[in-house]
This record gives sequence, C-alpha cells and structure tokens, in this order.
Amino acid sequence: MFRFPDIEEHPMIPFTNPEIQLELIHSQAAELEREASKHRLARSVRKTKPRFRRAPRQSLS
Repeated sequence: MFRFPDIEEHPMIPFTNPEIQLELIHSQAAELEREASKHRLARSVRKTKPRFRRAPRQSLS
C-alpha cells in the first residue's frame, strides 16, 4: 500500500502542511473581503432612481 511521505520531508505540499493551508485560507479571505468592499462601494454609489421614467399607462376608456 502506498504511504504518504512525512510532512517534515516535504513541507511545501499545501494539503498536508497546516501552516500553508492557513496561509491559503487567509489569502482567500482577504480576496473575498476586497471583493465585498468593492461591491458595497458600487451599491452605495449607484443611483437609487432609474434614469428614464416609465411612461404613464393610458386608460382604454
């Protein structure tokens, strides 16, 4: 049966090294935070009312 090498032998394998896993999680969290702040900024800058108003409906009577 195949045995995985010891973690100390290969410290750069990201899925077996918890420090690298933690670093990847932190970098992903930072990226998500940047995207969320961009999204919040875009929503705050966007106009609330539409630029072109819809024409009033004409009654048929």
